[in-house]
Amino acid sequence: MAEDVSSNHIAYGVAFGVPFGAIIGMVVFDNIGIGVAFGLAIGIALAAGFSEDSKKRNKDENPEGTS
Repeated sequence: MAEDVSSNHIAYGVAFGVPFGAIIGMVVFDNIGIGVAFGLAIGIALAAGFSEDSKKRNKDENPEGTS
């Protein structure tokens, strides 16, 4: 059975996006909340992109679903 890694990508995106967003928020916006919101959105967007890329790569390696 295939392992669903999309939730792992989303978790990594959130885990990295929130702290980096907080740092950017303090430096650029002088408001942590705004930075966290931007970091969360960017982290989820990047994670979704990486998740889609992995799905395409797995499909290319195994187009028919056979081992």
